[in-house]
Amino acid sequence: MLKRKLLIMNIAIITLTLAFIAFSSIRELQRLMFKENTLSYNNLILQDVNELQDIFDSSEDKVLTICSNKELHELLETDELRYREISEAAASLRLAVGVDDVLILPVHEDDIYYPNSMNNGYTMAEEGLFDYDIANKYTWICRPDNKDCIRVYRPMFSLNDLSRIVAIVSVDYNMPRIVDMVYSFGSGENMKGKMFFLDENNNYILPYHYSGELEITEERETISYDTLPTRNATYTLVHTFRNNGWKLAALVEGSSLYVDSSNRISFIILLTLTMELLGIILTVYFTDRLTKPIVSLSDNMNKAAESETYKHIDVPENVTREVKNLYDSYNKLADEVNNSIRNIKEFSEKEVENQFMLLQAQINPHFLYNTLSTVSWMAANHQDDDIQKIVMDLVNLFRISLNSGKPMIPLQKEFDHVRSYLEIMKYRYPDSYDVEYDIADNTRDLIVVKQILQPLAENALTHGFLENDVRGHISIRSYIEKDHLILSMSNNGTKADLKIIEKLLNGDEELAKKHYGIRNVNDRLKMYYGQDSGLSYKVKNGMTTVKIRLPLEKTREGIDEQSSNS
Repeated sequence: MLKRKLLIMNIAIITLTLAFIAFSSIRELQRLMFKENTLSYNNLILQDVNELQDIFDSSEDKVLTICSNKELHELLETDELRYREISEAAASLRLAVGVDDVLILPVHEDDIYYPNSMNNGYTMAEEGLFDYDIANKYTWICRPDNKDCIRVYRPMFSLNDLSRIVAIVSVDYNMPRIVDMVYSFGSGENMKGKMFFLDENNNYILPYHYSGELEITEERETISYDTLPTRNATYTLVHTFRNNGWKLAALVEGSSLYVDSSNRISFIILLTLTMELLGIILTVYFTDRLTKPIVSLSDNMNKAAESETYKHIDVPENVTREVKNLYDSYNKLADEVNNSIRNIKEFSEKEVENQFMLLQAQINPHFLYNTLSTVSWMAANHQDDDIQKIVMDLVNLFRISLNSGKPMIPLQKEFDHVRSYLEIMKYRYPDSYDVEYDIADNTRDLIVVKQILQPLAENALTHGFLENDVRGHISIRSYIEKDHLILSMSNNGTKADLKIIEKLLNGDEELAKKHYGIRNVNDRLKMYYGQDSGLSYKVKNGMTTVKIRLPLEKTREGIDEQSSNS
């Protein structure tokens, strides 16, 4: 039984400990992998954003470089549209600034002219062909003239008159690099996500097969790794470019942020199971080694208990110090028990003798009781009423005290007993006190421990007023309060010292020698009725009152039996 319980307890402790460690490790691993993958996504997206931002910034710088070209200004400041020279200058500038295409549209008298390669000249642009916002700023458009590129343009002002526009200058940047950027996102190993290139109104530019508008409910530029998301969560990361209001949006699936952790989690679980198995094996081994001598001791103790004497048990070899002490303690205890058995046998005969002497001692009260009855009969014959009355009270006192050897009596007899005592004391101390009795009718037949009122009455007489020559008044009552029987005794003598009484009731041995009766009553009440019962004292309005509180249910036990004996 001991071995099985220890095994179960130790295995449970090992299992719970390893499970907690494994759970914590897996949780921390997921957190680390989430943080690592989050940083990877954030860096990848930031890299694409920076690359696009560089394209936008450099394209605007190149437009400004072209607009600052002095030779081009000289060609455009004339009234003649010099197609060949302007085209050559545009081609030269395209190579110089390193763009995919340069387009220069001369402006004369607020009319924009578009190059026409068919006639090697310029044609005035049809109204609405170019939706150019002519202002001193950069303007971006996507796929102009159905070309797969993005274009940025701005007006070129005359050096002689800064309020006059002499041309519209634009540069084109082909889409393939941006296409690769958008389509390659989420295509890597363990990556799950999509990237979108949007205009300022969230309309799709890339991928090509998307059309319409992307609904964006929340804009964030990076993924936070402070809290772990659920695996089915989706993050929308949006970066808006300052040049044109266009956006690069990335949709990242939460499950992809936990990748690369599955194999490691499997390793942790396998390692935990291996450690669990090893722990169980070691637990079984050490538990068996620890409990085997203890189980052996228990078996030998059971065998020894079946014999009349307890024999020594040899200590096994290679046991711990604690187990050896356990064996030594048992052997020492066995010696003490054997000595006790011998002492019991030696005193058994004396016990029989003591019981006989106790029975013999009980003859004396009976003899005194019978003798007093004879004295009472003789006093009656000589018409001495006082002697007869005091003797009868003494006879009644002894008769109730003996109570056929039973410790319990009806409450009415207990009242008769204390009344006889107080009547006898009146002959000794005439005109010293008076007594008032108030016993409730519904309490007379209740059964209580005998001789609990007389010691209290004796204490009230001795320490209440007899020592002080004060005529006293004693009031003795009984009544039922809820589920308890209450017995109270009050006197108007010297006020009781409640601190001394508290020490006495709490076991002060020195005070018990002087007030043995109170201590005896309190101890007997607690012994029979429990620790909640006993004596309680209080002083109020010059009266010292002691109360006995007894459980009503227990005072009703044995009423029928006592009635039949009466």
